[in-house]
Amino acid sequence: MSTSQKSAPAKAETASDIALCLRGLRSGYGGIDVIREANLEVRKGGIYAILGKNGMGKTTLLKTIMGLLPIRDGSAHILGADITGWPTYRIVRCGVSYVPQEQAIFQDLNVGENLRIALGGRASFKERFAGIAGLFPVLGQRLHQVAGTLSGGEQKMLLLARALLTNPKLILIDEISEGLQPAIVGHAQAALSNACRERGTTIVLVEQNVRFAFALADRYAILNLGEIIAEGETGSDEAIESVSRHLTL
Repeated sequence: MSTSQKSAPAKAETASDIALCLRGLRSGYGGIDVIREANLEVRKGGIYAILGKNGMGKTTLLKTIMGLLPIRDGSAHILGADITGWPTYRIVRCGVSYVPQEQAIFQDLNVGENLRIALGGRASFKERFAGIAGLFPVLGQRLHQVAGTLSGGEQKMLLLARALLTNPKLILIDEISEGLQPAIVGHAQAALSNACRERGTTIVLVEQNVRFAFALADRYAILNLGEIIAEGETGSDEAIESVSRHLTL
């Protein structure tokens, strides 16, 4: 994707422009802090990439934002609401979707049933799916196929389609490109670009695939041992040098 296809550069921001704000966030497992004093602002309608090697805390950060892990210190605001200490279901009701790294689908249900679960009877499945069917043509052809029989890449597309089906305001996505064939990566890129451009959805994208992330995102941050050590615009002259210094491309 060319730079011109990305969302517009950030302007002067106010609190109402911010989709996600973390201040001094700390979380972890047992007695060990994995996320340490994380500070982050993601503006509405943008795509923000969080980069880092394995074991740096990327997944832990997303799980903490989603309320799957408790915030030990600091605060988190989503779409203007202080969600610190909220349970996951309340965060979801704010208009947040989460695409985990693990393929968390219902293997014994068919594709259509997996998708309908996201709506919970709140909206017409037919109308909602029609809005995203063009982005996931394979799923449209396999609504009655048992989800566990899909390929690994198709299962990831099912997770992404399920997240988009709810018309979220904010999506948190964990390593969607991992292990995908180039054609499937292209489908994922098109779907995410469309969600941002056409729907104004804010996307926080955790990735190790720098090229995929930079093709989509307008801003990035690098997470190292639970701390954000660099951030900036993906289109800047400093971006590649900064990523190269901290990560292996």
